[in-house]
Amino acid sequence: MPKVGIVGIMIVAMALSGCGSTPTWIGIWNGAGHPTTYFIVENVKVSAKDIGREYRVLDITNHASPEKSNRLPSGTRIYTVRGDSPSKELAVEIGPGKFLKATYSGKAIP
Repeated sequence: MPKVGIVGIMIVAMALSGCGSTPTWIGIWNGAGHPTTYFIVENVKVSAKDIGREYRVLDITNHASPEKSNRLPSGTRIYTVRGDSPSKELAVEIGPGKFLKATYSGKAIP
């Protein structure tokens, strides 16, 4: 399984460190007829033992791709969190064994 490289980690670190007032978000497409749902990536760690299955991989270079983000690089892996519904909380991989919490924010870009 490929991992996000050092450049990707640096981008994520810069994005989450407060560059601007817009939060880092991810958009997840839920299928035809359903609106994209948005999650705000927080600077809150998720333990590797709490990571569930791989949920999505961002492919923001493909315009037909339904997954997107305002700051995270293409190839970023998104996981479920054990015990939590993927409709409320996800985990974003920012490096090998390092994850941040992403919390549901609604159906409009944050």
